[in-house]
Amino acid sequence: MQFHRRLGHLNYDTMAKFAKDPASGIARTDHKRINCLACTQSKQTKNAQSRKDTGANSPINVIRGKICSELKGPVAPRDRLGNHYQVNFIDHQTNYCFIFLAKTKDMAALKFKHFMAIFKRRSTSEYEPLDLFCEQTVVARQISGPRNQASNGKAERMHRSIMNRVRSMVFACRLTVIQDRLLYNR
Repeated sequence: MQFHRRLGHLNYDTMAKFAKDPASGIARTDHKRINCLACTQSKQTKNAQSRKDTGANSPINVIRGKICSELKGPVAPRDRLGNHYQVNFIDHQTNYCFIFLAKTKDMAALKFKHFMAIFKRRSTSEYEPLDLFCEQTVVARQISGPRNQASNGKAERMHRSIMNRVRSMVFACRLTVIQDRLLYNR
């Protein structure tokens, strides 16, 4: 239970895999699953998200592949460094997730310059400063429809997983969650 909390309320099956590897340093003391109240409270959902867009047929012909993104914010309260937004970039081919914190919405454009690939985003104005940058660097953009989570599903699901872990840690510490969102530091 101690490592479950320390690793961000990681699920028990993954904890069991870690315990089998002697190099991980995790020793399994009890073999029964304990119902973690913080996990139950923070990970409950209304509906499952659709997984229509798998990206299996996406053109992967650039160095890093197709990047999905999600910008969330403004989040209250700000973190200790004054960051107000969270930007997630997910490599569609490897599922590797890059998480950046930003103080303003236009900082997303600066964070994006780390990636050169096909950039998939929602059709909102959150990434409009990138239009000129994408034209200059010949980065293709795919804009998904508004209120259609399945078309940008990988980024949406990743953000949901991250926030589930954050809420689990907040509930475990008996802190209050403001506006069902909390920003954290890496």
